[in-house]
Amino acid sequence: MADTLDVDGYNRELTNAVKSAAFRSAGSNPIPLNTWENFYSKVMPPKPQSVPMLQPIEYSDILLDSPISILELDGALKDLKNNKSPGIDGPSNELW
Repeated sequence: MADTLDVDGYNRELTNAVKSAAFRSAGSNPIPLNTWENFYSKVMPPKPQSVPMLQPIEYSDILLDSPISILELDGALKDLKNNKSPGIDGPSNELW
């Protein structure tokens, strides 16, 4: 088997067939379907059918979970820079 592999590890017969078919129309493909299926089943194995669900992490932080105060909001609005394009919500920073 090792003597039929190219330098890159691909099947030499398949590589030669692909090169010879490079400029042909799709209807005249000399490579049988099962050759393609065998090659790609080795290169790209099928994905698993089911992926286990991740469990949410129970995390709580008193500082991060507390409501936003008026002082925090006022400080954040004052730190906004002028002459910047508005975000997806539309209002520009000059509005504040």
